[in-house]
Amino acid sequence: PEGSDVMATRLPIDEPGITVGPTLVREPMVLAVAADHPLAGRDAVSIEDVADYPVAPITDSPRELIDTAFPRQTPGGRRIRRLARRPRTPHEVTALIARGRVVHPTVPSFAEYFGQPGITYVPLRDMPPMKSGLVWRRRASDPRLREFIRVARAVPSAGPRRT
Repeated sequence: PEGSDVMATRLPIDEPGITVGPTLVREPMVLAVAADHPLAGRDAVSIEDVADYPVAPITDSPRELIDTAFPRQTPGGRRIRRLARRPRTPHEVTALIARGRVVHPTVPSFAEYFGQPGITYVPLRDMPPMKSGLVWRRRASDPRLREFIRVARAVPSAGPRRT
């Protein structure tokens, strides 16, 4: 973004002029559902189960990120329905989930930031972990930025990761 030297964000990102750097965190995928939803009591669910219910990607997420977290179809070929009018904020998404209007493939940290009563998170057993990493403008030439990125590349390999 304009005015930022480097930013940590969900991946994948495929934007011209943006360099994608090291992965910082990998989080397992979970399915956010209403506490009284039919999937709420399960130990785990499959992406095939998701196809039985509508999902609601947030409108301002990059297309490649939406397609990773909310695939258009399951490996078995079933279409995953997306709401025609997608929410603009995570708070709108949580309201839809709590009311049982949608299910939401996400990561456990979503609950830490946007959780609310009435939502349960069930592991999605057949989705790859969601990655977060550093991105920066391709033309960035500040030596401090290059040094920060060099250090950031070294740190994740030594530190713990969520799995």
